[in-house]
Amino acid sequence: MAKLKEGSLLASSPGEATYRLSMYRNGKRLEGPERAFNLVQFCRGWLIYNEINRPTIEAEFIFEDAAGLVGTMTGTELFKLDIETSIIDRTYWFRSFGIFDRVNASQSNQLYKVKCFSVEHIKNESIDIFGSSDVIFNNKTETSDIIKTVLRDKRFIATKKRVFAEQTLTKHSFIASHWRPATLIRWILDRSIRKAPKGGTLQNGFQFFENALGFHAKSWDKMIEDIQQQHTVKVTDDVSGKAKLYRYTHTLKNVGQEELDQFSTIGIGYPEEGQVIEGLRHGTYAGYSVGFDPVSITSSKLGFSKDTKDPAIQYSVNQMWKKMSHLNEKKSVNPITQMDRETQIALQTPKRIRYCSLPNQSFDSKNSVNSMATYEQLAELQAYKHMREQSLNQLQLTLRVPGNLDLYVGYGLELQVPANVKGAGDGGELDRRYSGRYIITEVIHSLTETRLVTELKLRKDSILR
Repeated sequence: MAKLKEGSLLASSPGEATYRLSMYRNGKRLEGPERAFNLVQFCRGWLIYNEINRPTIEAEFIFEDAAGLVGTMTGTELFKLDIETSIIDRTYWFRSFGIFDRVNASQSNQLYKVKCFSVEHIKNESIDIFGSSDVIFNNKTETSDIIKTVLRDKRFIATKKRVFAEQTLTKHSFIASHWRPATLIRWILDRSIRKAPKGGTLQNGFQFFENALGFHAKSWDKMIEDIQQQHTVKVTDDVSGKAKLYRYTHTLKNVGQEELDQFSTIGIGYPEEGQVIEGLRHGTYAGYSVGFDPVSITSSKLGFSKDTKDPAIQYSVNQMWKKMSHLNEKKSVNPITQMDRETQIALQTPKRIRYCSLPNQSFDSKNSVNSMATYEQLAELQAYKHMREQSLNQLQLTLRVPGNLDLYVGYGLELQVPANVKGAGDGGELDRRYSGRYIITEVIHSLTETRLVTELKLRKDSILR
C-alpha cells in the first residue's frame, strides 16, 4: 500500500529525493551480501509507471551487481520502496515478476532489471470468477458494490488499499465464465450508466485503474468534475481521495528560487497536433453505433431495415458536447468550433459504424422483470463512451517536471503556458489553447542518483475563451 505523509526532506534543488529499497520473501526481509538490507548501493535507478487504462502500477529497478546479489533472487520477491521528498513521502510495495536484460558488464559485474507490479497483479492473474452474479455477490449487484467486493473480498483480490468506485444506476445479472477480476470489472463498467447524468443523456465512459491513492472505477465525467473541485491550498486527503491541485508554469530557464523552480516545467511536448484527416477516416468525430441481438433480430438496432424496431444511433462530438462535463467549464469552448467552417461540416459526416451485442435474451431471469433491460442501451452507451474519450484526445501534452509524488493518474493539474515565452514570469498573456486544467492519464516517476523526475501525459477537451 502506498502510504502518504508530509515531505520530510529539506531539498536543496528541485526534484531532490532519497530512498531505501528492501527485498522480502515469505514475509521476511532478505539480507544481501554483507548483511546489507538496503539495496540502494546496488540500485542505479528506478521508475514507477502508472496509466489510466492499466489496473495496477508497474515498477522497474536497475541493478549493477558486483557482489552476487542476483544469486539470492528468484524473480518473485516483494520489494519495499521508501521515498522521501520535499513535497510528500511515500512507501510502495511491489511484487517482482522476473529478472530481465541481464548482461556481464565485466568479469565480476552484472547489470540487470527487475520488473514488478503492484502486489494485486499476480492475484488477478491467478483467480477465476465463475457463476451467477446474484449468488457470487449476494444480490448486491450495483456496479460499485460488485467492484468493492471483487477488490476487497478474501475470495478474490483481498486488497488493503482504498477503493474509490463511482455509484451507478445499473444493477447487473450475468454468468461469469472463468473471468479474471479485472476482466469482470471492465465488463460491467462498459454496461453501466452514471448516477448523475448531464444534459438528458446516458453517460458512460468508465475507467478502471490504480494510482498511489488506491483503486479507482470512475467515469471520465466524474474525474473531470472532481478536477474542477481540486484546489491549490488544500492538501491531498488519501482517505477521501481528494487530491491537491498543483499549478505549473512553462518556462525555459530556472528563476533561481527552489520553491518556484519546483513548479516550473523541465520540458513540454505536443504530440499528434492537428491530426484531423486521420481522425476523420477513423470515425473519431462522427459515426453510427449499432447494437444487435444474436437471438432475436427484431430486438436489434441495425440501422434502417424495416425488420428492426429502432434505427442505429448516430453520434458526433458536436452533438454530445453539451451533454458532457468539461475541464475549465464555463471558461472554455469546444476546439472544433475554432476550426475552418468547411472542415467542421466534414467532421459531422458519419464515417464508421461501431457494433455491440445486446444480450437481451442471454439470461433466464428468476422473475417477470427482465434483469438485463439496461443492457438494451448498450448501443447508446457505446456511442457516448467513444465520443467522451475522443473529445479528450483533441488536446494532448507530454510534460516533464521536477519529481512530484503527489500527482496522480485520474486527477488534474493546471498548466500556465505563456503566449510569448520571452514574457514568462512577467505577467504576460497566457496561451489560451494550451493553458488551463488537464486530466493526467499517465505518470512515470524516475530516479537516477538523487534526482527524481516526473513525466506526465495530459489531456483536455476544451480551449480557454
